[in-house]
Amino acid sequence: MRLALSLALLLAGAGTRTGCGGDGPVAPPYDPCSGKACGEACHLCAPGDPACAETQELKACTADGKCVSRGAGFTCPVPDPCAGKACGDACVISAPCRYSTPPCMVPDLLGRCDPGGRCVAGSPVTCPP
Repeated sequence: MRLALSLALLLAGAGTRTGCGGDGPVAPPYDPCSGKACGEACHLCAPGDPACAETQELKACTADGKCVSRGAGFTCPVPDPCAGKACGDACVISAPCRYSTPPCMVPDLLGRCDPGGRCVAGSPVTCPP
């Protein structure tokens, strides 16, 4: 029984440790925009970090992966409305300012993908057979 208890204590102390002093692998620094797209909400403080105080202002990720105030005025790349779509498929044309922060409130236009892969508003497009 004592041997099992000693072994359990030894294994508990042998787990991965983080911190200073070179006593184990150090966790990578917190990146608030890791895995997030441009315009997605972010927080400067790492989840569960009691030493960090988050401000009340809303923040978002920029195209280069920085977490900034939503009022900072930045633009995200405009997505290709016909990416992965075939000629004749429905698409949505958005004004580039819709991807700015703060965004403009211009309505989107419905269109169709043409043979060149562009989203064209208006009448139906003619696609090759």
